Amino acid sequence: MIRTVLFSLIVLNFIFVSFGQESDAEYEAEYEANTKDNDTIADGPVDPETKDIVQDEINAIWETKSSDSKVQSALNTIGQMMQKGNNGEGLQQQMWDVYNVIYNHLFSPAKRKKRVEAGYQYKHFEDVLEQVNPFGPYQIFVCICIVLANIEWSGNFNFITIVGSVEPDWNCVLKDGTGEKVVKHTDPNKCDIIKNDCENFTAIRNSTDFISIVSSFKLICGDGDKPEIIQMAQALALMIGSIVGGHLGDNFGRQFLFYMSQLGIVITSCMTTASTSWAGYCFTQCLNGFLYGVIEVEMLTLVLEYTNNQYRMIPIACFQWNIANMSIAFLAYLTTFVYQGPNGTNWQMFFVFLNTVTSPVIMAFMLLHESPRWLIAKGKMSKACDVLNDLADKRWNGTEVVFNAHSLKGIRHDTSSTFYNFYHLFKNERFAKQSFMQMLSVFTYSSIAMAYFCILREYPGNSFTIVFLDGLFRLVIPIAIILLDLYIKDFTRRLQFLMALSTMGLIFAAVLILMGVFGFSHSAGPVMVLVIVGGMINDSVFWMNIVQVTTQRYPTVIRCIAFGCLHSVKHVGTIIFVLVMPPLLISFPLAVFIIPTALIGLTLLVGIFLQPDTKGKALLDTIDEFDYTRIETALPKALYKMMAMHRVMQNELAGKVAEENRERWKEWTKELEKRESNPCKGHVNHAVQVSSDEDENPTSQRPNVSTRNTTDHVIQVPEPQEDPDSPWNYKSIAFMPHQEEQKRQREQLNSELKQRLK
Repeated sequence: MIRTVLFSLIVLNFIFVSFGQESDAEYEAEYEANTKDNDTIADGPVDPETKDIVQDEINAIWETKSSDSKVQSALNTIGQMMQKGNNGEGLQQQMWDVYNVIYNHLFSPAKRKKRVEAGYQYKHFEDVLEQVNPFGPYQIFVCICIVLANIEWSGNFNFITIVGSVEPDWNCVLKDGTGEKVVKHTDPNKCDIIKNDCENFTAIRNSTDFISIVSSFKLICGDGDKPEIIQMAQALALMIGSIVGGHLGDNFGRQFLFYMSQLGIVITSCMTTASTSWAGYCFTQCLNGFLYGVIEVEMLTLVLEYTNNQYRMIPIACFQWNIANMSIAFLAYLTTFVYQGPNGTNWQMFFVFLNTVTSPVIMAFMLLHESPRWLIAKGKMSKACDVLNDLADKRWNGTEVVFNAHSLKGIRHDTSSTFYNFYHLFKNERFAKQSFMQMLSVFTYSSIAMAYFCILREYPGNSFTIVFLDGLFRLVIPIAIILLDLYIKDFTRRLQFLMALSTMGLIFAAVLILMGVFGFSHSAGPVMVLVIVGGMINDSVFWMNIVQVTTQRYPTVIRCIAFGCLHSVKHVGTIIFVLVMPPLLISFPLAVFIIPTALIGLTLLVGIFLQPDTKGKALLDTIDEFDYTRIETALPKALYKMMAMHRVMQNELAGKVAEENRERWKEWTKELEKRESNPCKGHVNHAVQVSSDEDENPTSQRPNVSTRNTTDHVIQVPEPQEDPDSPWNYKSIAFMPHQEEQKRQREQLNSELKQRLK
């Protein structure tokens, strides 16, 4: 009975540990309550042999990732211990020993994780990321949350551009009382008809697929500029939010501000449905835009600091609005099947659907942590350890590495109390050049995006279809960029930048030729196709490159400010081009495409000289830090490494040569000793000037020596001997390897050096 109870207790506890998800506080309480004496259980000490066996089994258990194998291994160990006992009392003690070791190792939070070496200090945050896993389950979870949240963000900001400004046909009640008249929205004289002939007018509900705010608030003729005003007000609010969010994020943290702004976005989006006029709609969307301006800076910076340079393109791609646009088109289409009542509208139901679908992501965002990189850069090592230890826990990335404040002290961090601002983006020449380059790139991006939206509005087909296809086609480009970036080493950030601008430049040049030379209108099929393709490249390839370069070129302490600056420039560009391009599209359509073409050429020219390549480079953390992976720093390290490798290889090769020629060298040593014992034959002078006394009998002192006259001197040259053991044999006095042997050894050394360097 006792045996059965104990066996069941051990199995149940082990299964609980393998599959349970208790908090660290609960583990600590259990551990303190049950392991006051780790070396004694019941009435006797732990058997050392048993403890060693179980210890080895526990180590093997932790090597596997499968919970089933953990349970099976534990059962095997317990079975072995049961077979080992000779009597009930001994068996009971041994089973308690097994339970003790398992309990101590699995219920202790400190022992559930792998520890770094005692006293080890990390020098760079990239090394910390490698320990945590730079793209594990946690980063994947964050990417999924971003994709879902994009539906909310894009639905609010792009609604007015995509389906919110669809204009219907109008039903005009004539002033003379003779009846009603239908006024087409495409009629160029519609405003004169409505002003002079109509007593009242209402939107014809079935004339469009979607009942927009233009239909509800009658935003035509004198109020026809209200959609553009709403769009500019949103852009202005976004600009202010980006600036505020950038400064607050770098000085006070990213995560809390982001979460509160996300909560506010859902609230203001729901408030939009209660709008009874365009002014009310504009006000609520401006609040929403301000909060989104904070989010797009905070969240972008936060997520990109979770991972390293190798995988950073993946979260950048998750911020693309391709899936979001497909979802928006689908949600807008679904509203057409819902009866809103006689005075209901599709746009109000659209916001209801939008917030119903995306609100649950708020709960997921509660699991996000503050950026550990920012915490370390600001010197908050204790909080950084808490975040990193949670990320490394088995419920997330599962590396189970334990960090402490001491292990992170070696990473450079900011010790000043400086309040960073826009000034620091231009603090030195390097930052000033990069800031100018990035701001020019973002302004060019805005011009292309606005030209793209102008064409999208002119599309004659179903608005749902074009928005859905836009998202579908744009889905392919980020995937291609990620694969090229991961698997092709030569596909650098600089090459991506130049290729994107060159391709868009050729596309817009072709548009100018079609419109200026061949007389195509801006709504012609070939022109629209080219502009749409250019817009997709702009929103995917070009924007991803801007974000990636900005992330690497600015340190952690001003990275949020850098993104805030770039987003504010983007929104300023949106305001400018909203004012300029729609009127030009009516009066001089060619100018709408001349502007982005000129900006593309200027950006490409400046980028050739100023845009660096950031692929493979680590992020900076402090304002005065240099990139330890750049060429000025990496080259000396590489040279030192090469020298050390060369020295080791030389020693190895010398040992190898000595081993191969050991017998020959013994013979040469014996021969030298023989010559030293016979001095008259031990020295050979190949070029000696003979005195006049010796000229008369030159061969009297040395045997077998021939003489040759060379002008004024006589050179004595020993004659070759047939005896191979003779000291006068030329072959026997070669104390070094032959030239061919030296050449072979040198080639072998160079070949091995090249292989090791690879």
